[in-house]
Amino acid sequence: MKDRKNLEIEVAKLVAEILGEPIGPEASRLTVAGWDSLKHMEVIFAFEEAYGVRLDEAEMAALSSVQSLVDRAMKQG
Repeated sequence: MKDRKNLEIEVAKLVAEILGEPIGPEASRLTVAGWDSLKHMEVIFAFEEAYGVRLDEAEMAALSSVQSLVDRAMKQG
């Protein structure tokens, strides 16, 4: 399992590539103007593919920050 700090960097990079702007581990849909609903779905699909997870609708809606994505990836182990 990856350590949290490296995972934060990795997930932030994944999200930044989709959003087309630099972000850090503290980023969320509330703090990044370009993270709209369409981009959110792109983030979710890329996250599922990168971490080999399948998310239900409730999880998709709840995972709205880099930190929440990292938490979910850590659960996956």
